[in-house]
Formats: sequence, structure tokens, C-alpha cells
Amino acid sequence: MKAAKVSLPQVHKGALWYGEQLRLRRYSRWAPFEVQVMRQVAEMAGEAYGMGVSDAFTVVGMNFSLDHAAQLKVRLGQMGREERIRWLVDSLSKKRVGRWEEDYEMQALADEGMAASKVIIAKLQEMRMRRADYSHHTGFALLFRTLTSIGDPNAVSVIMSFLNDDNDWVRYYAKQSLGYLEQGWRVVRAIDY
Repeated sequence: MKAAKVSLPQVHKGALWYGEQLRLRRYSRWAPFEVQVMRQVAEMAGEAYGMGVSDAFTVVGMNFSLDHAAQLKVRLGQMGREERIRWLVDSLSKKRVGRWEEDYEMQALADEGMAASKVIIAKLQEMRMRRADYSHHTGFALLFRTLTSIGDPNAVSVIMSFLNDDNDWVRYYAKQSLGYLEQGWRVVRAIDY
């Protein structure tokens, strides 16, 4: 924070302002500088926590709950890689509505790369087998989109297998994701995560 030349009250004020803008549905492309500092501190605290500093998230005195992405970074920063991947895949698979907040979860999962892709593929296959538990299309759409962002060639056949799904929306998102994969497009929008 010293290097960024912002104080703790400035960071909290910026996060409160940004939270209000989001509540009013005024979505800006970038979070304000103060919020980006908060997110960076959350990330640094996560790295310190991973190296054994048990109070890394509290020692800075920052209220991470003021920003969704920072709060997510804190939560994920307290998990090991496998647990983090499983939690994100499970969370996305259960979504019934795709909101901007899910972009942060998808980006965090995509950042895990091929290890995440394998878990996503397994989850999609499970979702197919247990369709009564996954009757909504949103979880499929979010996981398809995350796979396109990872760019795993093994995902193509799995996504392709959903082109004949009973749900129109699942078919639509599968087709869209295949198009993105063919073009090499990375589609997660949480660019300032």
C-alpha cells in the first residue's frame, strides 16, 4: 500500500464507492485503483498464507468483504490447489443465473489451466449422468465457457457430446463454445481479477 501511495481508509472508501456502483448496475470495465490495490493485497496475503503465515489475511487490517473479487481471493487463498479447483467447479456447476460475479470464479478456475480442465470435464460427464440434479443450463454454460478459456483440445469432444442434449440452451452454449475453441478465443471477462 505504501508503494501504491494509498491508505487503508482510501482503499475502503474506493471499495465502498465501487460496491455502490455495482449495486446500481453501473458496471465499469475496470475496478478503481483502490479496489485493484485491495485485490493485489488479497493475492499477496494468499501467497503468504500458502507459505505458512497463518494471520496473513488479518495482519493488513483490510476489510476484504467490501469487494467480491477480493473476498473470493481470500477464500481461494486459504485452499490448496486441488481443493480450490474442486470448489470452483462445484460452485459453477450449481449456478442457476450467470452474473458478473461468476466471471471471477471462471477466471480463477481458468488460471488453474489443464488441471482444472480435467476436473471440469469429469464434472460435465457427471452432470450428464445425473441430469435430474442439473436440469438448468447455466452451470453447463459457465463450465463450457471456462473450458474455452483454458483451450484444452480434449474439451472439444466433451463439449461436442452436448450438441444433442435435450435442453435447447445447453445445445446453444455447447455450439457457441465449440465456435470459440475453433477460433482460439478466450472468453472470460474478469480482466482485472
